[in-house]
Amino acid sequence: MKLILRKSLSNARNLELKYWPSKQTYQKRTKQVLLSNKQLTNLDILVNNAGIFRAVEISAPELLSVYDEVINTNLRPVIQLTNLAVPYLLETKGNIINISSGASKTLLQSSTFTIYGLSKAALDHFSKGTALELGPKGVLLDCATR
Repeated sequence: MKLILRKSLSNARNLELKYWPSKQTYQKRTKQVLLSNKQLTNLDILVNNAGIFRAVEISAPELLSVYDEVINTNLRPVIQLTNLAVPYLLETKGNIINISSGASKTLLQSSTFTIYGLSKAALDHFSKGTALELGPKGVLLDCATR
């Protein structure tokens, strides 16, 4: 995940939020970065680029633990970070870029892609809903599918 802060193009600065293995650590750190950074009044672009793939069959005993891991990496942080960044993006009429995947539209290669594809399809749907809400307020959202 990246936050791009700038006063001008020549003075751009990135804050990158790294993945932390613990969901609680990630959520706590994300909030700390957003709420304690005084320069966020200049937030222009939020790039949500989160993703892990775990191959799992629907009949596998570990299905739900894989589901939790994939959703908690590919979707939940995007929703949380977007929610926390909205007030700043409204001020600057900023942009949100969500990075999705072709797996959101079709099953790739095998059924073991189902959970990954589901997480990216949910990201696409979240992006559309967010664009409907924030677009009229001047915040543009693009969901890029690779």
